[in-house]
Amino acid sequence: MKNLLKLFKILFIVSLILFGLPLMERTADAGLIDEYLYEIAEKHYENGNYDEALREFEKIVILNPGNKNAKEYIRIINAIMQGDTTAVIGEKTKKFISQEIEKQFKAREEKYEKALDKSLAGRKNSLKRQIKEEIQQEMSRYPLKGAEEPLPEYAREKTTAGKIEPKPQKTAASARQEIEQEAFYAEKDTAVSDVLDQYSLISARPKQKKIERMEEEIITIKKQAQETAKADTKPAKPRQKDYTRKTISKPKILYLTSELQQALPQTVEIQLDKTLIIEGDIISRHLIEKSDLLIVSKIDRDRISITGKNIGSSIIHIWDAKGRWTFTVRIVPLYIPPPEEDIRVVEESPFRIRYSADWQTYNKGDSIKDIERQTLSFNQWAGIEGPTPYGYTDASLRLSKFEKEHDITNYTLGLTDGKIGSFKNFSLRAFDFDENFSELSYPGELLRGATGTFDAFSQNIQYTAFWGKERESVFGFSVPGVLEEKNSVVEGARVTLFPYKNKHYSFNFAKGYGADRPEHLKDEVYSFEGGWNLENKDLDWEIAYDGECFAGFVSTNFKISDWLLQAKLRDIDNAFTTINGNPPDRGEIGGILGLRWNPKGNLSAHTQLDVYRTKYNFNEGRPNALNFDWDSDLTLSIGENSSLDTAISYINEPGLAFPRRYASLSSTYSTLINLMNRKIYPFAGFSFARSRNTLSTASDYDTYKGTGGIRLALAKNLYYRISYEYNWLKEKGSGENSNPTLLETSLDYDLNISPSLSLNTRLLFRDETDADLPHSFLAGEDNIEGSIRANYNPSEDIEFFAEARLRKFWAEISTQETFADADLLWGLRCSWDTFFKWNPKGKISGFVFKDLNGDGLLDDNEPMLKDVKIAVGNKTIKTNHAGYFSTPIRGKKVTVKIIQDTLPEGYILSTPSSFEVDITKDRAWINFGASVFSTIYGVVFHDINSNGKFDRREDIPLPGVKLLLDNKTAFTNLEGSYYYRQLEKGDHMLRLDLESVPVDYIPTIPLTKTISLSEGANYIYSFPMQVK
Repeated sequence: MKNLLKLFKILFIVSLILFGLPLMERTADAGLIDEYLYEIAEKHYENGNYDEALREFEKIVILNPGNKNAKEYIRIINAIMQGDTTAVIGEKTKKFISQEIEKQFKAREEKYEKALDKSLAGRKNSLKRQIKEEIQQEMSRYPLKGAEEPLPEYAREKTTAGKIEPKPQKTAASARQEIEQEAFYAEKDTAVSDVLDQYSLISARPKQKKIERMEEEIITIKKQAQETAKADTKPAKPRQKDYTRKTISKPKILYLTSELQQALPQTVEIQLDKTLIIEGDIISRHLIEKSDLLIVSKIDRDRISITGKNIGSSIIHIWDAKGRWTFTVRIVPLYIPPPEEDIRVVEESPFRIRYSADWQTYNKGDSIKDIERQTLSFNQWAGIEGPTPYGYTDASLRLSKFEKEHDITNYTLGLTDGKIGSFKNFSLRAFDFDENFSELSYPGELLRGATGTFDAFSQNIQYTAFWGKERESVFGFSVPGVLEEKNSVVEGARVTLFPYKNKHYSFNFAKGYGADRPEHLKDEVYSFEGGWNLENKDLDWEIAYDGECFAGFVSTNFKISDWLLQAKLRDIDNAFTTINGNPPDRGEIGGILGLRWNPKGNLSAHTQLDVYRTKYNFNEGRPNALNFDWDSDLTLSIGENSSLDTAISYINEPGLAFPRRYASLSSTYSTLINLMNRKIYPFAGFSFARSRNTLSTASDYDTYKGTGGIRLALAKNLYYRISYEYNWLKEKGSGENSNPTLLETSLDYDLNISPSLSLNTRLLFRDETDADLPHSFLAGEDNIEGSIRANYNPSEDIEFFAEARLRKFWAEISTQETFADADLLWGLRCSWDTFFKWNPKGKISGFVFKDLNGDGLLDDNEPMLKDVKIAVGNKTIKTNHAGYFSTPIRGKKVTVKIIQDTLPEGYILSTPSSFEVDITKDRAWINFGASVFSTIYGVVFHDINSNGKFDRREDIPLPGVKLLLDNKTAFTNLEGSYYYRQLEKGDHMLRLDLESVPVDYIPTIPLTKTISLSEGANYIYSFPMQVK
C-alpha cells in the first residue's frame, strides 16, 4: 500500500511538471506577448495599415480574451473598414442621421410588430427606449466639426428630372467626409436591425472564427517575445511588410433600399466563386432562373448570399417586406489583378562561346598483351553565337586530326532571323552547310558555298537559293586525308507560297555540273510539291521532272476517333534521278495502305500493306508481277506490369530479279515480379520464320526459335541480366538440321558518386554454339567485354567524360578470327558567356491622343493630349503641346508605359497601358489613346400607378421593345431596360419604334427625344405606357 501511495505521489509530481509549468509559463509570458503585439498593432494602426492592425489585435484577444482595449480597437477598425473612419461628423449630418434613424425605426417597428411574439408586446415601449438610448450613445462618439457642413448627397433634394449631370469637383477632404457620413448612416440602420433581431425568433448571426489561421503566427510571435525577454531588451519594431498573410476580402453587400428601386440598371455583377450578400427586410423566398450558375444560401431572416458557380447570366427574384425584387446577375471570370508592371530595359544576351574536344584511339592484336594502336583521331569544335541588331549570328569551325593528317575540315558562318531596315525574316549561311529541298528534287547533302532564305509579301512567299560544291563526308563532317572535296557543284532555288499556313505549295529547281559528277545523274531537276495540314487529316504530294522522265507521289494521314489511316501512292520512273542520286523506291509504281488502332490505353495495333510493281532490277520472266509486303504488330498491356508484343510479316516478291517468299511470326511476353523486396523482370518469347527463293533453293530455310531471360537488381545500382536463345534450324537446300544457341549474360553497375560525378561499368559475356550454318544468323564468335565510363559535370556548362572498352573474341567458325581490341575515348564539352553584348540603339516615339470613337486607333480628326508622362524604361518623358513624345534607347527590349494619373481627369485608356517593344535601328511608334464617354439608358414600362416613374413594385417592364439612337438599334431586356454606351458629347436623337410595342399599350410621352449630352454625362430617359 505504501508503495502504491508513493507511486501516486510520483505521478502527481510528474503531472505537475508536465502540465503546470507550461501553464505558468504561458501565464507569465502573456503580458510580455501582449506588450510586444500591442507595439506592432499600434504601429500598423497609426500608419493606416488596418488589415495588419486588426490581425495583431485579434492575436491579443486570443491570448487574453479579457483584454478590453484590444476589443475596442477591433470594433473601431471594423467600423473603419466598413467605411466609417470615425474621424469627424458635422452637426447637420448628425441631425439628419437622427431623423432618418427615427423614420427607419418607426417603419421597422410597424413591420416587425406582427412578427414579434405576443409575449413581447408589453416590452415594446422599453424596446423603443433601449434603441433610442443606444443610438444616442453611438452618436455621442462622434465630435462636432462645424455647423456649416453640407449634407451628404443622398440627403439632398433632386432638382433635375431625368438627367444626371456630372458631379462637381470635390476636394479630398469633402469626398472623405461624404463617405464617412454615408457609412455612418448605413451602420446605424444595421444597428437598429440588429437590436430588433435579438428579440426575434431568428438566431443571431454566427461570428467568424479566426483562431486556426493564426495559431502558427502566435507561436512564432511567442518565441520571438521569449527570446527578447531573455535578452532583457525592448522588442524591436517589426518592419511594416514583415507578413506574408494575404488579406481576405469581405463579401460585398447589396441593400434593398427605396433608393435602389429608383436606380437603373437593375443588373449586378459578381466574379466567379465570389459571394454577394443581399440584405432586405424579412426575405421570405427567392427564385433563380438558372440554378446551375448561382448558389443561393439563406444567412438569416434579412440576408441571403449569392455565389457565382459558372460564368453566365441569370435572373433572380427576391421577395421581402417591400415586395418583389428582380435582378439580372451576371457572373464574370475571376479578376486577377495584374502584377505590377516592371518598367525596365532588357539588354541583349551576351555572346556565348562553345567548345568540344574528342580524342579516340582504336587498338587491336591477336591477344590482349599484343594489342597495338591502329588509328588515332582528335577532333575539336569551337563556335561563338549571339544576338546582334541584324539577327542571331553564329560561327564555328572543326579542326580534325586523323593519324598524321590534320586540317580545318568544316567551318560555317550564319545569320538567322535577320533584320536590316524593313528587310526582315531572312537567314543566311556561308561556307559549309547542309541544305535540302524535297524527296524527289534535292534530298540534301554537305556542301561548301552559300545559302539564303527570305520571306516576302507579309510572309506569304518564301524564297530559298543555294550554291555549293559537293563534299565527301563521314557522319556529317570531312575526315582529313581520307575524303577529298569533289569537282561537283550543285545549285538550286525554291519558291514557297504560304509557308506558315496550313496549305502551302513549293516550286523547286536544282542544277548540277562538274567533272566528278556521276554520269547517270541529270543536269537539272524540277518539282512541284504541296502540303495540306488540316485538323484531322494531312495531304502531301510532289511531282518531279529531270529533263527526261517523271516521278511523283501523294500521301495522306486521316484520323477518325481511335483510327489513323495512312496511304501513299508512288510512281517513280526507272531512269529518274534526283540532282544528287537515285530516289527511294526507284522504278516502282504502287501504293502503301496502313492502319493504326488505339482503342484503349492498354492496346495498340498497326498493320501496313505495300503493293507495287518495279521496272528496276525486275524479274524478266514476270515483268508485270505484283509484289506484296505486309507486316502487322500488336501490343497489349496486361495489368500494370505485364505486356505481350506480337508481330506478323509476309513478303511475296515474284516481280523482283531475285523473287522470294518470306513469312514470320513472333511473340514476346514480359512482366515485373516483386520478390523479397527485389524487382525481377522476366521475359519469354517464341518465333517462326520461313524463306523460299525461286532462283536459289540453297537460301531456303525454316527456323523456330525460343527465347527467355531475366533481369534483376542484385543490390542498389547493381543489375544482372541473362538471356538464352535456342533455334531449330532446317536448311531446305542441303537438308541439314542444327540447333544454334546463344547465351548472353551481363553485369551492370551505375553509381552516382556525387550530383556532378557518375560512373557506369559493364561486364558482358557472349557464347554461341552451332553457328556454322549460313542461316543461323549468329556472328560465329564468342567474346567477353568489359567497359567503364565516367562523366563529370561541375556545372551545367561543363562536362568531362572518359570511356574505355576491352574485348576478347574467340572464333566459332572458320571464317572468323580470334583477336582482342580496345577503344579509348575522352573529351569535354563546355560553354561560357563572354563580356560582349551587342545592344541595338533605337528610338521610341508616339502620341497620346483623345480617342473620340474609342477604337484605340489614332485618327486624323482626333485631338492630342499634352503634358502626359510616359515611362520608357527608366526614363520618364512628357508629351509636348502636340501630344508627341520621343526618346532614344539602347537595349533588346523596353517597357513603354503611360503614367495614368497624369491624364486629364475623367479620361480612361482605350489602349493598353503599357507595351513591350523590341528595339531596332528603326523608330518604334507607340500611341496611347484615352476616351471620355457618356451613356443614355432607361426603361420601357406599363405605368400602372400613372406617376410617370418606374415603380418596380407595381409597374410592369416591357421587354423586346425597339429603340433607335442616331440609327443605332437597341432592344429592351427582360427588365424593360435599354442601354447606349460610349456616346460622344453633343445632340442625339432617341426614338421609340411604336411597331415593336405590344398592341395593347400606347406611350404617354412623345416617341422622340433630342438629348444633349455633355462629356461624361449619364442620361436617363424612360418611356411610360398605358393600356388602351
